[in-house]
Amino acid sequence: MRTRAMFVMLWLGIVGAFTVLSCAAQATNMTVEGTPRAVCPSSTPRPTSTSLPPDRPTYPAYFATMLDYNFVDSTRNVIQLQYIAQNVGEVRALLPDGQSGIVAVTSSGPGIVGTYPIYIPPTTMGGTIYVAAGSFSASFVVYRYAGTVSATPAQPPCCLPAPIYPTPRPTYTPWPTPTLYQLAAPQAFPLNVPVRNDSGPVRLMFRMKAIWEKDFPLVPLFTAATWELEISNIGAVEFDFIGALQTYVSEVDWLGSLHSGIWSPAHQAAQFMGIVEQAYNPTALRPGETITVRVAAWIPQTAKVTKVNFILNVYQAGDPGFATFTPGKERLLVWQNRPDSDCPAW
Repeated sequence: MRTRAMFVMLWLGIVGAFTVLSCAAQATNMTVEGTPRAVCPSSTPRPTSTSLPPDRPTYPAYFATMLDYNFVDSTRNVIQLQYIAQNVGEVRALLPDGQSGIVAVTSSGPGIVGTYPIYIPPTTMGGTIYVAAGSFSASFVVYRYAGTVSATPAQPPCCLPAPIYPTPRPTYTPWPTPTLYQLAAPQAFPLNVPVRNDSGPVRLMFRMKAIWEKDFPLVPLFTAATWELEISNIGAVEFDFIGALQTYVSEVDWLGSLHSGIWSPAHQAAQFMGIVEQAYNPTALRPGETITVRVAAWIPQTAKVTKVNFILNVYQAGDPGFATFTPGKERLLVWQNRPDSDCPAW
């Protein structure tokens, strides 16, 4: 009886505002059509993906080399041994003066590209350079000129062979579409989950931010609960929110048992909770706008809120003047008082 009496007082306090809104608004602007849904972002399939080969590729053995110049002169005593090498082990060079050196060392992985400087002493008139790498070999005759010679350096060798994969090279193909993880009304939604309706002129996104309770200090004579609901107009048509009566507590856990009912917002409950009410009165929500509804209601003492409702078709709940309007007999959007644990992206 106390709940019904407080509901009547609330109704009498704001019926005038509802009447003004109902006269100015159309049923279309007050109705949320379709099936509100929450779809986990991570369930959206990736457009393309590339699978890695099951085993590492092999790199064919290869070696090629070239001198930048095949001579030295009065201004230059160094030539560059240019090379590319892959999977050939050590690369060795035997110089005209009889000395030898390690040019490079390759592994079984990708090949390397480099240069190796070779000094030709001024007293050496020339000679032959031998290069060996695995089963590959090359030799170059180097000349010495007494004067200065102008020439263009030779281009380095090209190119390393591509690796051989144990399976055909993977291509960019779409992954199969997984079954979308989603929640749909009338199933109760968790807290902080974006819920959108999928059809109708009015397109909204809802997010129940928080629900909490407060007992009377020392001796729990009564308990109040408050909730905070964010509503965004993501469509192209104005949404007419009729105010506090459009949302209410619908289920509580009292003394270890679940109890259904209608516990509607009340100013005194908000004062007891110490909150500042928001969007208590009718509000026209234009496209692109967002409102936060913050209200409070009395609930049975020491009870805990388990569900909060929002009326989707409030215009059809009574006559156009709302003289017979009663919550609890409409299409509803329901939230349960728990966070979501199934979709980390929410």
